Formats: sequence, structure tokens, C-alpha cells
Amino acid sequence: MIRTVRRLSVCFLVLAIASGCNRNDQGDGAAPQPADEPSATALAPYPADLSAQSSPTDVATVLIRALDADDAETLRGLVAVKHEVEAVDAIYRRHGRAGDTTPEKAATMAAAGWQATYLFFETNATQVERETIEKDTAEVFAAGKSPTGKPRTLKIKLVREDDVWKVRAGLETLPD
Repeated sequence: MIRTVRRLSVCFLVLAIASGCNRNDQGDGAAPQPADEPSATALAPYPADLSAQSSPTDVATVLIRALDADDAETLRGLVAVKHEVEAVDAIYRRHGRAGDTTPEKAATMAAAGWQATYLFFETNATQVERETIEKDTAEVFAAGKSPTGKPRTLKIKLVREDDVWKVRAGLETLPD
């Protein structure tokens, strides 16, 4: 089941990346052309109830509340956008394409991936348990339940970006 959840998360990320670019009609491997439609949305602000003094636990708690409430704007505001733009563009480069990921697109993709992972958790049943911090990175572990009531652990990775803790893409469900 854990592997299935991880695979689904990766599939959602790949689908989000693929749907975000237009291929040229010739299929000659040229860089993706910009979409005809305007960018998804403006970059969401960092949540007002968090600050530079907020801990990774504080940020993870806001993340979980936003997942429970299906609050996409708060989720997008928590994304480590610079980190994710770099990560997605690196994927493009590995495949011989130019990366042109916008911060808005990166935030939307990361938030969608978190929401997909959280589908396998019971709403309002997840609580932060502990954090580990090493320099400018952190991991927060939260205990929750599957929709059938089985215990689950959620691993949330964070990084310091713009002097605040932000969440990296790819929430991970750990075996219990």
C-alpha cells in the first residue's frame, strides 16, 4: 500500500508537469512552448499566522490544517518555491529540455501532490508528533489514520527559504 501511495504521488507529479507544457507539433525535441493561457495564479503569500520565528512544527501544523480544509491558497503559500523550481527544471534538463517552470506552476504542482497524498488520510485526524532539524533542513513527522482507521505516519520535509521554513514537494507516507 505504501508503495502504491508513493507511485500515485509520483504519477500526479509527472502528470502535472506534463500537462503544464505544450509540445510543438513537429515532435522535434525543441523546448516546450509557452501555454496560450495566462499563468495559473499569482504566487500565494506565506500564511499570515506564520513568521520567521515559526518552527517546522508550526509550519507542518498549518500545512495539515490546510490539507484538512482543502485550502489550496494556503498550501501554495507554504511551498519552498525556489527549491521546487530548481528541482523541476533539473528534471527537464535530464531529459534534454529547457526548464521554464514558473514559481506559480511549481507551487500549484507541489500543493496538488500534497493533496493527492493526503487523500489516503482521514480528515481532521492527523497531529504533528515530532521534528528533527539539521541546519537549514527539517523533517516533521505526523501521526494520522487511513480512511479505514489504520494508523499512518506522514513525513514532511522542510527547508529554510527566504528566512522562513517552507515545505518541499513530496509528502511521504511511512509504514507503521
